[in-house]
Amino acid sequence: HTTIPALQMAIKLRKKKRFDELVLHSDGGGQYYAKEFLRITQKRGIKNSMCKYPWENGKAERINGIIKNNYLRHRKIHNFEMLVKEVDRA
Repeated sequence: HTTIPALQMAIKLRKKKRFDELVLHSDGGGQYYAKEFLRITQKRGIKNSMCKYPWENGKAERINGIIKNNYLRHRKIHNFEMLVKEVDRA
């Protein structure tokens, strides 16, 4: 009751029709395998990324947190190209 409405709200707030560069990583819970959820992400061009095993998710979350909170927050990023460069550098 919350996952699909949250996804729809995020899509609406970003005012884009396609998200071909977006990767949505999740822990692989059942709500992310739901036909309706996958239909929406596929329609919008969102790439789904899910761990094969639950214990892998912690590693993905940790590295994402390090990049966002310990590295990118100290950079002045003005466009997507700069973001790609800084993430690669991280």
